[in-house]
Amino acid sequence: MMPFGMAWIELLEWLAAALSLWCVWLAAKNRILNWPVAMLASGLYAYVFYHAGLVSDAVLQGVFLGFQAYGWLQWASPGKGPLPISIGPGRTLILTLLVAAVVYPIWVQGVSHLKPDASFILVDAALTLLSISALFWQSRRFIQNWYLWVLVDVVYVPMYYANGQTVTAVLYALFLILCLNGYRSWKAELASA
Repeated sequence: MMPFGMAWIELLEWLAAALSLWCVWLAAKNRILNWPVAMLASGLYAYVFYHAGLVSDAVLQGVFLGFQAYGWLQWASPGKGPLPISIGPGRTLILTLLVAAVVYPIWVQGVSHLKPDASFILVDAALTLLSISALFWQSRRFIQNWYLWVLVDVVYVPMYYANGQTVTAVLYALFLILCLNGYRSWKAELASA
């Protein structure tokens, strides 16, 4: 039973969506403030997703918190200046996706065991692992992070809508626009470096 009922969950979803939208806008503008804002959004979304039966997404938010702290430190780069935007080395990109592929069946099995009635287990698990990969690439300022975010957003929109998270589905549709703008902005900065 949820402590404050569905109205509370909906309010938290709206707040998490607003913070997430702001954080992606900040990331597209290459602002370090995107990391602490993202951390607040992830904490709220972990609660919302768990209660919606999207266990992989709830766990993803916890993983995001770790990567967001890592990204914040990487972008701050104490004593070295800001980490520059770069084209990620092919070996690192491929290795990241291979690790995600190896972890996928283990993740699916874990979610199935933890919550057998979880929603969209296979798709949710794949999107979770691709999101972790994208966030890792973003923390290293690899421009290719935007490719993965676009792919993830395109699939998340219908999944969230079908699961009743209409606010979040609309948010992810807006993320698509922000991701395309983020890619253009980062590409221009990379070209001018």
